[in-house]
This record gives sequence, structure tokens and C-alpha cells, in this order.
Amino acid sequence: MAIAQLTRMLGVERKYNRLRTYLTTSEEFLREEILEFHFFQFNSGNAKYFLQNDQPLDVQIAELPHYQVAESVRSGDSMAIEKAKREYLKYLEFSWPSHGIETSPSNLEEKYDRFVDLVQKTEAAGKLNATVILTKIPGLQGYFVVDGNHRCSIAAALGLPVNAKVLGFPDVFDQYMRVDEFYGTNNKNLPYQSIYIDKAIVRHGRREDIYDRLATLPPELLGGKTVLDVGCNIGMNAIGAYKSGARKVVGLEVSGRIVNFATRFAMFDQCYPNVEFRQFNVDSDQLNGAEQFDIGFMLSVHHHLKNPERLAHIAKNNVTQAVVFEGHPDTNLDDYANFLNTVAFSRIEKVADLATSVFKSELSRPLWVFYK
Repeated sequence: MAIAQLTRMLGVERKYNRLRTYLTTSEEFLREEILEFHFFQFNSGNAKYFLQNDQPLDVQIAELPHYQVAESVRSGDSMAIEKAKREYLKYLEFSWPSHGIETSPSNLEEKYDRFVDLVQKTEAAGKLNATVILTKIPGLQGYFVVDGNHRCSIAAALGLPVNAKVLGFPDVFDQYMRVDEFYGTNNKNLPYQSIYIDKAIVRHGRREDIYDRLATLPPELLGGKTVLDVGCNIGMNAIGAYKSGARKVVGLEVSGRIVNFATRFAMFDQCYPNVEFRQFNVDSDQLNGAEQFDIGFMLSVHHHLKNPERLAHIAKNNVTQAVVFEGHPDTNLDDYANFLNTVAFSRIEKVADLATSVFKSELSRPLWVFYK
């Protein structure tokens, strides 16, 4: 390995380690503090639940149906119990499909009964034995409940303290949001996209050029436009497009788990539902022809497809103005001749050559805007 390459790799790893060297602490929290904990476990289903209920994107424990159930059981008020139960089951009906869990009446009732049983047993014991997991996300205020929404809700309703382990966000990402499918998070132990909150990196990835790439685009390209991000990964390009002036962005991603995490970051970054994500397999699924977007993002996705002609189909039938197209390393327009011939663009503008990744600084990824 060349000395220069080794030095770059060690530099990236040192930077990555600096971001994730938070001390893990154990702390005890009281009721008023617990009620202000923030919800962390957003997914593509429960985000719609909170939106339908006109709740803010920043949801706290006191606003969860979990807390309403625990509080109603504590009070013994039969009307409150029925109301809280309905809302809790409604929440599960939105949330569970995102995790592939069947929302049969028996499954829902069993989950509710187990929760009520835990509330009653905890009340009888006068203490909560389990430890919850919290984190603080750089750029955001307060603690987020990574694991333990039900337990925090019970503790707050019963006026009991809760013991919590507080992890740094990079460690939370690695332990609770790791996705080994499709995008190889084992590659240097880094996700493909760096994770941003309010345009600042909170977890380094193999690509750190999201906003640098957006800055190379013509200033008027995204302003007020609708954008379709095909193969959006964890959603940072889609969120970045919205923060760069786009009016509405839809990201398509083959992995349901990644769609859930992308939705989570859209919630954290106050972009949802102006930025939303769908599970979609470009190789086999098809968009309705009535769905039209001004701009398409097709960023380093072409060669990953079994049927790249499906990408051209989307560009031809669902994008009306232009496609922002990032090529794979060391490729040129000839490598995408079939795509270009199928769509028949009127003008092509090369706007940049980008680095392969943080480990390979050579400017080998071409970036074009294909105008229709």
C-alpha cells in the first residue's frame, strides 16, 4: 500500500474515532426529566402516525401513546383507559408494518395486555428494574430514548426514577442502526453516506461530500423544485436537496430498514413530510406514470442495478426537467450510452469530478446534469 494512501486512511480513522469517543455514562433521571426525553425510534410508519395526529416532529415521552396507556392504568379511569388503548393500538398499526410485524387483532391485543401487565407489576414493586438507553444527538437538544420508550413511560406515569445508560450518538448508530445489507457497512466499518444534522456531520461515512456536491449544481436547478432521489441510501442527498431549496423530495430505496432510518433523520432534521422515503426496487418496481418530478437524482446507482434500463425508464417517464447523474469511478459518458440514447437528453453539462470516497481522494467520479 502506498504511503500516501495509508496516511489518508489513518487520518480518516483518527477523525472517525474522535467523533465516536464519547464516554458512556450511567445516570438516574426523575419524572420531570423523563417526560422531556425525546422519541428516537421513528420509522416510515409511525412518522405518518405522528403527522396524522398533528404532533410536532420533535415528540417527547409525555406525547407518546405509551405514556397515555401507563398514566390511564395508574389512574384506573375506565374512560381514559379505553381512549389510551385505542390510540396505542392505532400507533402499533402504523408502526409495525415498517418492521414486517403482522397487525392482527390478536397480536395487537397481546402487545397491549403485556404492556398493561408490566405497568401493574412495576407499580406493585415500586421500582423499575431495567436500564434504558439514551443518547444526545449533536445539534439537537435533550436526551433521546434509543431503547426503553415503554419503560420511560411507566416510570414517568408512576413517578419512579429511571436508570439510564447514555451512549454517544456514533456508538448508538453502530449498535442500533447498523445495516449490513446492500451497502456494506462492514466496508471500513463506515456507512456509505456520512450522517448530517443541520448540515453538520454527526457520524462520518465513506462519502463526506454531500453538500460539496450540491454546491456544484447550478443555483437555480433545485430552487422550488420537486426531486426524485433514486437509490437514496440513508437519505442524506434527499435531505440536502430540500435544505438547498427543493420544495419536495421523494427518496426511493430498496432496503426497508434503510427507509426507516432515512425517515428518522428527516424527522430529526425537521424535513418530514417535505422529504419522504419509500421502499422501492428499481430492478422490479415501477412508478406510476402520473408521478412527475422536476429533477431526478441518480447518484452512483447505475452499475448496481441488474436492469439499468429501468433507471432510464424512470428518467424518461417520471422526470420532466433534468437528471443529476453521478457516474461510478473512472467512467465516462460512453459507459452510459444506452441510458443516454433511451432518454434522448437535449443538453449535457459536466459540473464536477468528485472523490471516490474519504479513502480515495482521486477525483474519479464524474457528475453531470442531463437536461431534457
